[in-house]
Amino acid sequence: MIVRTLFILSFSLFIAAQNASAQYIPERGEWLEFSYAKLTLVNTPDALTQKWNSNGWQLMFMRETLFGRRSHWSIGYGLGFTSSYWHTNLAIKPVPNNTDRQYAYLPSDSTYRKNSFSSSYIDIPIEFRFRTKSNEKGQYFRFYFGGLIGYRIGSYSKFIDGDYSVKYYKIKDLATWQYGVFARTGFWFFNVYAYYGLNPVFANLKNGPEGIDQMQNLSVGISLSL
Repeated sequence: MIVRTLFILSFSLFIAAQNASAQYIPERGEWLEFSYAKLTLVNTPDALTQKWNSNGWQLMFMRETLFGRRSHWSIGYGLGFTSSYWHTNLAIKPVPNNTDRQYAYLPSDSTYRKNSFSSSYIDIPIEFRFRTKSNEKGQYFRFYFGGLIGYRIGSYSKFIDGDYSVKYYKIKDLATWQYGVFARTGFWFFNVYAYYGLNPVFANLKNGPEGIDQMQNLSVGISLSL
């Protein structure tokens, strides 16, 4: 009788544990992050002016590891791509019989249509993630923060004035490596996003106005988490 009772009790506890396990659904993590932001150069010389349409976008493919089976915390890691476009009055100045690229500010009375620098990086991001418990619709609040390091894979500058257009490729004066910190917070699929670059946008610049090799990048925008 005692053996039978223990068997029934043990079997009942086993079934209850299985049901509890089946009812637990781990919080869903995101595997793709897309961000679009307005770019602002900080620590700029007084003579540099920035246009409103400087912008950039970022795409990150991520995996994550939970700190515990029921934890709201995890660490995300993956591979990303960043592309940035700065519109300012800083331009490459052509110098006859000289292969070195020199930089100068465009005159304040210039009527050019476009003047920009662009760079593209392959990134390795790492972020700490916090998510609240999902509601009945599977929605939750998130706060993620972390950092990244990236290697430049492309760069160019473009100047357009009327029918005249010139484009320079492989701008080696732009930083070979980028690294910085970022944060994103939001609800469901949508977030606000911010990134601050710890490295100067231009590096080892020899032929340009004083101070432009101290400029850093600040990105503020929105992101989509899937």
